[in-house]
Amino acid sequence: MEKFMIVLCVGCGGGLGAAFRHLIVELVHGFVGWPSFVAVMIVNVLGSFLIGVVFVSIEGTLQRNGKSRLCQVPFSRRFEDRTWWPDGDPTIPPVEQFQFDLHQKLLTAFVITGFLGGTTTFSLFSLLSLNLIQAGTWWWALVNGFGTLLLGLAAVIGGFHVGEKLVPRH
Repeated sequence: MEKFMIVLCVGCGGGLGAAFRHLIVELVHGFVGWPSFVAVMIVNVLGSFLIGVVFVSIEGTLQRNGKSRLCQVPFSRRFEDRTWWPDGDPTIPPVEQFQFDLHQKLLTAFVITGFLGGTTTFSLFSLLSLNLIQAGTWWWALVNGFGTLLLGLAAVIGGFHVGEKLVPRH
């Protein structure tokens, strides 16, 4: 039943994310008039920022068993003095722990894998890059490729830091 709920969350979130992506691309391309690849780059960078915020927020508030993926990042040492940093919490009864784990799985499935996965789009980015190359606009293809990669990486790092500030301190 849990696996079905996770798949359902991914599907629902993905549908909403795809609709959100289409709305943003239409606004940037159709209403503002910027090129399609710029609209998709904006969506991908926005999604990268949001995934950083959401990942840290979910891990910092719902991961209670001390096995947070945050402990694996190189700059995690600067969080060790935080009371919310996942070192395990022996005061949480097993039933509550299960609820936290389930909530984390469902929330992650809906928001990160579903909504943000549906919002961002590597396939459309790749197609638009190919279209730019085929049109002979290599410069714009390079701007699109490197711009999306570098801005996306900077955005997820920025989102990580913003998310860290949003996690409630206990």
